Amino acid sequence: GSVKLPENVEMVMPGDAVNLEIELITDVAMEKAEADRDVAKQKCDGMPTAQQDRCRNDADAAYEQAKTAAMHQQDAADEKAAQTRTP
Repeated sequence: GSVKLPENVEMVMPGDAVNLEIELITDVAMEKAEADRDVAKQKCDGMPTAQQDRCRNDADAAYEQAKTAAMHQQDAADEKAAQTRTP
């Protein structure tokens, strides 16, 4: 990832109040979506087999929707960032 300091700021010390622009290596939203899917699937345990399969399929479908939404948000953010960098 990377951290971008505001203009005219060369260094930040503990206790300084500053707004940073941070680019993460991995999408946090994706990790949360995966964790949510895993929790949802655990809730399916103990159900009758047919209900369990449907429950797990629903968890997978919700994960895919969250993943797609996160990718669209990232694409929009990337496009906006590219536009602000272009003079």
